[in-house]
Amino acid sequence: MATITEPALVPQQEQDANRANLATESNRPADAAVLLFDRGDILSRDDVEATWVYVAAKLSQLPADVATDAAAAAQELVDNAFLYGLPTTSRGFGLKATRSDRGLRLEITNRVGTFHDLHRLVDAVEAIRNGDPMVMYTDALNSVDVEPEGETAGAGLLRVVAEYGFILDWRVDGQVVTIGAFRPG
Repeated sequence: MATITEPALVPQQEQDANRANLATESNRPADAAVLLFDRGDILSRDDVEATWVYVAAKLSQLPADVATDAAAAAQELVDNAFLYGLPTTSRGFGLKATRSDRGLRLEITNRVGTFHDLHRLVDAVEAIRNGDPMVMYTDALNSVDVEPEGETAGAGLLRVVAEYGFILDWRVDGQVVTIGAFRPG
């Protein structure tokens, strides 16, 4: 197995600044954000691959690097939902994006199968939020504990933070969980 030495990562100072912005962003009134898209019909694994194209097209009015990173982050969030969650309704998983003067926010909403699955997901997000995502991501990429799909568990969420500069958060309503990813700017 090849060792990956240094992926393109967001510097720790920028991650810390992003966390501070997220705390401010979370307290902003909901009407301060503009809905860019709200897609609730992601039903199959084929939709995971199509997510990148869909999000990039919907966000084409943003700077190219932001749209590209957001598309890649959205694809990771959708893939994570398929690997570890269940659709929220018969229409599928929910993916939406909003933009405010503070930055861009992506959200994926899905159900979790068991209480254990819910805790596993929340614990993973909290570990990323409270740890050093750059170190965690490099470790995950170099790990020999690989999932059947060929990806180390949690690497997708780590990638959203480490490579694309987003900050993760979460909220739970019963068995429905929403993973948010906020990128300042």
